[in-house]
Amino acid sequence: QNPYLTLTGPTRAVVLSVVSNSVRFEVVLKVKSGIYESEDKDLSFLAAKYKTSAWNHSCLINLVATSKLSKLEWTFVRLAKSVEATINIQVIHGSWPDGCRGIFSASTRSLDGMKVLLLSLEDDKLPVTTDSMVNLTRHVACVEIKGELKISVATDYSDGKQFTTHNETVFAPREAGRSCGILKVHSCVMKVIVAWSLVCSSR
Repeated sequence: QNPYLTLTGPTRAVVLSVVSNSVRFEVVLKVKSGIYESEDKDLSFLAAKYKTSAWNHSCLINLVATSKLSKLEWTFVRLAKSVEATINIQVIHGSWPDGCRGIFSASTRSLDGMKVLLLSLEDDKLPVTTDSMVNLTRHVACVEIKGELKISVATDYSDGKQFTTHNETVFAPREAGRSCGILKVHSCVMKVIVAWSLVCSSR
């Protein structure tokens, strides 16, 4: 019913090869058919290559590839002169509200409509570790060095009786070091910690 796949990786930035100005996507999708992995049926097996010429601006890319069994479409953003942000969130005061669902996401100023999903709460339970760190499903995002990184949380209530709320914190990118910000959902106060690093080039 929902044709979109939720990606929890990659754990590092995807970079173009400096030799060929390209990146290669490989996809293996299977349909679970039984108890054992050997019983699973193939849904898609394909490889697609994205190649670009010299560029100095960020843009949205759609890439379509077809195999014998399916057609896949990738939507991704090509960022120019970017750095990598490793994101962690820690509850420092209060607790997550009962009955409150939430979506944590990251986005850039230049392409604010394209958000990277960090965590989606289908119920009202915020997953935290023993040291109050939020167990995000994704930690890494990229942003232009001259842009802005926005970390936001949008919430609503499963009973539909309260309005949707939105809170965000904005960071100026750096080549190294750390930045901190605050997110609030009612009485729950969370510290956002961003560790900055350069994006390694690929051969």
